[in-house]
Amino acid sequence: MKSKILFVLIFLCLPVWCNAQAIYKKNSIRYSGVEEKRIYHLYNKKKNPSCSIKINYFYPEFYTQNVVSQTIDRIFLSDFFGQEYVALSPKEAIKKYAENYINQYKEKFELSRLYAEESEKVKENEEAQQDMDVLYTQEKIMRNTIFFNQGDIISMVINVYEFTGGVHGSAFTRGSILDLRTGKKIKYEDVFYENTQDSISNLLYSNLLKARKYQSEDEMTADGFDFDTIPPTDNFVADDEGLTFIYDPYELGAYVLGIVEISVPYSDLVYYMKPECTLFRWAESSHAGNQIKFGTTVLQQDSVLIQFTYPTVYHNSTVLQKLQKVFVENAFGKEISSFSPTDAPGAFYNKEFPNPEKTTIYLQTNTFYYNWNNLISYTVEKPNRQEGFIVDMQTQKNCVFSDLFRPDSRKEIARLLKNEPTDNFYTDGNGITFIYSPTQKITLSYTEIEPFLRENSPLLHTN
Repeated sequence: MKSKILFVLIFLCLPVWCNAQAIYKKNSIRYSGVEEKRIYHLYNKKKNPSCSIKINYFYPEFYTQNVVSQTIDRIFLSDFFGQEYVALSPKEAIKKYAENYINQYKEKFELSRLYAEESEKVKENEEAQQDMDVLYTQEKIMRNTIFFNQGDIISMVINVYEFTGGVHGSAFTRGSILDLRTGKKIKYEDVFYENTQDSISNLLYSNLLKARKYQSEDEMTADGFDFDTIPPTDNFVADDEGLTFIYDPYELGAYVLGIVEISVPYSDLVYYMKPECTLFRWAESSHAGNQIKFGTTVLQQDSVLIQFTYPTVYHNSTVLQKLQKVFVENAFGKEISSFSPTDAPGAFYNKEFPNPEKTTIYLQTNTFYYNWNNLISYTVEKPNRQEGFIVDMQTQKNCVFSDLFRPDSRKEIARLLKNEPTDNFYTDGNGITFIYSPTQKITLSYTEIEPFLRENSPLLHTN
């Protein structure tokens, strides 16, 4: 009898099966802020030109990792105020910076008597005096913003506006990304492979066109853009969507453009990113690498019901084909692994149930527990049997005990389990569950197993 196969395509977004805390967990950083405002008129006369400064500074007040916390503190101070301020507390630094700014102004225009001498020359001409006063007026406004603060990533933006006399002031924005695992800033070369500048430049160009809805280069030129290519820059910030590259006035064209920000999603960037970079985890897990679409093929014939869920869409077709083969073999056995996911349930049915009239009730399905980073973990439920799998997307293979744990750890894991370890297991991101039968499962938490994991164990990135 020919079996009927019902194809049900179910596209599932990542968060359905993943443990979101693995990446999106809140870190333990608490922030505080200080403000400083000062104004000084030359020779302390209010009718004279002035120098003013306003600073709003936000900084990490507490972080559980003391060593990293000290490094982060220094980076914040250095980026915002300058290297010479890193030994000071935030309150000391902000006051010292404002004081130095005022003193430099006084030294330049007051102590040198430059303003007094120039003012004397135009004292009889009120309009000239006003024009000259503008040239001797200074203003500076500084603030930083915590652009993104989740998991192992802090992304900070520093905005500065300064007027030093003239037609208009100047503004610039500095972005930085900090890795809480290392306590270091993440630079462009930390994120991307060498010789990928042209590809990133093309992405910047296409995303600029898309964001501003330009239909042609003539429209860009009319708005003031003037560049041959858009060079990638270290001046960038990160969030859970992608990277935003920042270009100050004049970098890409006319002053009227102001500060230009170009956001590029991780789904575009992931192909050029180094896997060891912390940001790659966001790209893989949040938006590109593990944004796998799954489909479900349902076979229902006589007393047999098979629901088979498997990867259907992935940006790397070669990896997708290998993953599909793994899923087919895990569900139906090695003999069926050469069949496509849509044909595999039918091939399995024809092989296992040649006499349908003698077939007892058979139900098979799979349940997903984890789909994050480079791991997919799920179980296959069959009559009186449950099989667990952890699939490593980097190798497109099932993980076995020795892939996850150190060679000398088997006895310790057996002690925790009070049973011999088995390769029949799955993870939900918080630990690992060993399956001995559908009714006997033993779960060890991530805290329990972490001391015994291999240095390159895929489970290291699940918590």
